[in-house]
Amino acid sequence: MTLAARAWMRGDSDRVLELGQRAQAIAVHLDDVALQTLVNYLLGRNAQSRGDYSEGAEILSRVAEKLQGGRRYEWLTGVSLASVGSRARLAWCLAELGKFAEAKARGEEGFRIAHEADHSSSLIYAYRSLGFVSLRRGAIPEAIPLLERAVELCRVAGVRVLFDITAAHLGYAYALSGRLPEGMNLMEEALADPEATGTIHRPLLLAYLGEAHLLAGRRDDAVAIARGALDLAHRQKERGNGAWVLRLLGEITAHADPPDLESADRYYTQALHRANELKMRPLAAHCHLGLGKLYRGIGDGVKAQEHLTTAATMYREMDMGFWLEKAEAELGPPLGTHSKPG
Repeated sequence: MTLAARAWMRGDSDRVLELGQRAQAIAVHLDDVALQTLVNYLLGRNAQSRGDYSEGAEILSRVAEKLQGGRRYEWLTGVSLASVGSRARLAWCLAELGKFAEAKARGEEGFRIAHEADHSSSLIYAYRSLGFVSLRRGAIPEAIPLLERAVELCRVAGVRVLFDITAAHLGYAYALSGRLPEGMNLMEEALADPEATGTIHRPLLLAYLGEAHLLAGRRDDAVAIARGALDLAHRQKERGNGAWVLRLLGEITAHADPPDLESADRYYTQALHRANELKMRPLAAHCHLGLGKLYRGIGDGVKAQEHLTTAATMYREMDMGFWLEKAEAELGPPLGTHSKPG
């Protein structure tokens, strides 16, 4: 299991799968329930990092159900209680699928366990999990204090292995809230030491930083970061995180001067195809929003209306109010309404 954990940190998900399946066969042969649970946790986490969110949610849900009652405090996986880590990873999967109510509930379960155990690293996972769910939903004012607490605990406890993802989530939340310099500095700090934190999920964190550079008007930096992130996502087989990078490349090319319409359409469409394949509904909605804005810019009102309406409908269904406002602003007044004469 140690070998599998190390392989996962390096982004070698094929090796994790190989070792995990071998360990699973041994655990079944020995009828060792504890080992089976641990192996399933590692396989569920691996599925999540590969972008197989539905499979990851299914596996991690079974692990969470096994770790009830007194078993909630039985053993650690890495630095956190397995009961907390499994719920945090499960919440991540559910958030990427757009199942935010369930994701929040699972995150809150993990928080209660971590709080009862008073285990600092597990509390980092718990705060980060709840913050990530809010961040993905676009509830930025909710996400920031949760992620700030997680980063604070990382610094106080000196848990470097959890710092990169935790701090990058917070930096991205800062960037989306308009605190660009603060957010970019924190993301750069988060990404500074891959030897300590591993490279797993790094493509997503780089996508956060690339988007912040784009928002700051540093398009060339955003392009370089996004291209590196896409290459890393391909090497590490992080299909879900790679889809976020494709969406970023769509944003970058759409905001070129002049806009590179052909490339933007290609990147958005590739990201949308991947999002639909992996059932990543929040990302799919973002792609429809990007395509709607792109088509509106070139005067194709029919396609623009189609994509923007789809985006707005999806945001409304997932209670993504922050993003719904943006889609509705692009759509303009609802049909049948008229402005008052001046």
